[in-house]
Amino acid sequence: MEHTKIKNINLSKRRKKIFRRRLIFLISIILIICGSIFFVFSKMNRDESYRDAYKKNISSRELEKMRQELDIKEVDYKWGSGLKKGNSPKRLIIHHSATDSPETPEDIHKFHLDNGWSGIGYHFYIREDGTIYKGRDENVIGAHAKNANYNTLGICIEGNFEKEGLNEAQKSSLVKLGTYLSLKYPIKDILPHREVVDTLCPGTLFPMDNIKSSIIEEIKNM
Repeated sequence: MEHTKIKNINLSKRRKKIFRRRLIFLISIILIICGSIFFVFSKMNRDESYRDAYKKNISSRELEKMRQELDIKEVDYKWGSGLKKGNSPKRLIIHHSATDSPETPEDIHKFHLDNGWSGIGYHFYIREDGTIYKGRDENVIGAHAKNANYNTLGICIEGNFEKEGLNEAQKSSLVKLGTYLSLKYPIKDILPHREVVDTLCPGTLFPMDNIKSSIIEEIKNM
């Protein structure tokens, strides 16, 4: 009787061990399959713009209305030589001015001219109060991210986001601007400056993931 009990216990242990092995094997297979699906999906969608992914075809009239609502301020920049056209925007790159005191778009323009550039390197600049200023024309190649100036649009936000957070006025303007540009152009990604250049820009306190997801949500809801 005692021998039979021990035998049954050992048999039960072996069955549990076999079950655990099979379970681990099954989980491993599921993880491999899920990983493969994710890889294929990511690869498939890497070249797909947001507007194509969410099947958004916005008319020129609607786009013009969106731009008017953004109330983008024009600045009479005195450009240096060397501006090049031919920019076909595919990505948005986000920057911060990294300054602790107020800085106008004219200040940045002068600084970039003094740096030997043609003028302000960004395509848009968002002040602390949320006002959006135009920089370079959208079809002009920027000077805001070394080795990533072609086919990108540079958006700079006033402030130092190593020391402070993005305020609501700036966030609202950035999300609206990013949504508009992503519907106007075949934008495939929205990146912080640090992902294309070795830098902290736009700062460790900048809510990049939140901004990106907010823009995508706006696009989906259009």
